Amino acid sequence: MASIRRDIDELPFIRALADGTLDRELFLTYLAQDALYLREYARVLAEAARLAPTPEEQAFWAESSHGSIAGELELHATWLTPETGISAATFAAEPSPVNTAYLDHLRAAAFSGDYPVLIAAILPCFWLYTDLGRRLHAGDFGAYATDPRHPYASWLTTYADPGFAIATERAIGHVVAAAAGADGERRRRMHRAFVAAAEHERAFFDLR
Repeated sequence: MASIRRDIDELPFIRALADGTLDRELFLTYLAQDALYLREYARVLAEAARLAPTPEEQAFWAESSHGSIAGELELHATWLTPETGISAATFAAEPSPVNTAYLDHLRAAAFSGDYPVLIAAILPCFWLYTDLGRRLHAGDFGAYATDPRHPYASWLTTYADPGFAIATERAIGHVVAAAAGADGERRRRMHRAFVAAAEHERAFFDLR
């Protein structure tokens, strides 16, 4: 995970996003793909809620599917408008090969019916975004990323939101608890699902 995090930090897309030089069309391409991804991710989260063994976990994954994803899509809607050159046709487009591969991985975990493996696959989307958002907001990638005049300030602020950080900590806790109660073979499946999803996250950010 540490090596994937370092790789993400060094991606041209992330560096240009942080310093404000990211090409606007590339950013909009990213947002459009992310919006397509989130629609399916919400369904995967809903499946985690269905499979969850406790009311607390059921509520958490259901809230994540509805509330958090709805909030992110609302932010997408402020960027993906006819004024920015995006129309309804954007959302009728096919996901990119990278997007498709990531979604196929998540769907496979969901269809397996194995709750611990599914939430391990879900976790990197929470964790990597929160980690990256927190460090961007802290100025780890340069002070300009914290400037409200930054061209992508509203996007950068979203992932530094304390509520999103709290949700990520809860997601981590549920995965850790599931791993603690799993046998060795299931933990290995959880680890493979987690690492594969983290690698898909890295590929998702590798836009040029």
